[in-house]
Amino acid sequence: MNTIQDKLNSLQQKLYRITRATWGLSPTVKKDIYNKVINRIIHYGHEIWYRDKVKLNTKLGQLQRSGLLNITKCYKTVSTDALQVLAGVPPIDIQIRHTHKMFQIKHLHKEISTQGLAFHPDAITFLKPIVPPWHKTSFHWSHFNDKLQGTLIYTDGSKMNNRVG
Repeated sequence: MNTIQDKLNSLQQKLYRITRATWGLSPTVKKDIYNKVINRIIHYGHEIWYRDKVKLNTKLGQLQRSGLLNITKCYKTVSTDALQVLAGVPPIDIQIRHTHKMFQIKHLHKEISTQGLAFHPDAITFLKPIVPPWHKTSFHWSHFNDKLQGTLIYTDGSKMNNRVG
């Protein structure tokens, strides 16, 4: 977790240099960067290291806080919960808990329980993966010779006065 924190601190400092309170990238661009880069760095390897513990969830909230401060440009005294609401981003511990449970049921075939409900992997049907277009059946093309005889009419003006073009 410390390596993730060091990597995120380095990245956040670089982003902070190019985005200040009154100039720089717009909040929507910063939110896209957060969702596509910072959030994925935090999520990376959660299958191995995540345990639903208070200390770990607090650490995840601290990691998320610096990114949210950069998006919203609020004062540092604003609470993390308020930053999540202002930025329109769900809490990181809830996101990781959700993806971790999906991983457990889909790949590890473990029975999970959440909010008093138990989910067994055999009772859930998953969608089949989408077949890429290049693996689908191909079209067979056939060529034919133009054997039209008689009067040919060109309506686009490409052949006029016995000249083409």
